[in-house]
Amino acid sequence: MYKVFMALPLVLCIVSFSVFGQQSSIKTKGSDGWGQSDKYEQNFSKFSVQTYYADVKSVDTVTPMPNMGQGIQLTSTVDGSECYVHLGPAWYILRQDNLSIAKGDRVEVKGYKLSLNNKVVIMPVTVAKNDRTLFVRDEDGIPYWVSWRKK
Repeated sequence: MYKVFMALPLVLCIVSFSVFGQQSSIKTKGSDGWGQSDKYEQNFSKFSVQTYYADVKSVDTVTPMPNMGQGIQLTSTVDGSECYVHLGPAWYILRQDNLSIAKGDRVEVKGYKLSLNNKVVIMPVTVAKNDRTLFVRDEDGIPYWVSWRKK
């Protein structure tokens, strides 16, 4: 019996090293490819954020890149050209109740504009309509659906 108790810490140590040593292959629960370290979010540049005015043509679901969960996008016109505003993952955006956006609305989008899959896309920091604002990313560009923050 004494030998079993002496071996238990060694077994626990081996198990913990094998589990925690594989963290790089673990997908963050709930991120669906929208996590801070995922390929999609790596496109965002906090240093190139500008303000755009978008006329909303439709509100749709989108899968921006392979292996991502569904997100919500605004198909809109910005400066006379078609542009897509990727608000964020559907599971997060659909639970926000501070802003309602519909076809025909004009919104102010503060965000980073880029070409993604041969389409012009804005990854927003904020989206505002009238006196309401949807906050999507913080000043460091970290999405609000990501709970981890640097101190």
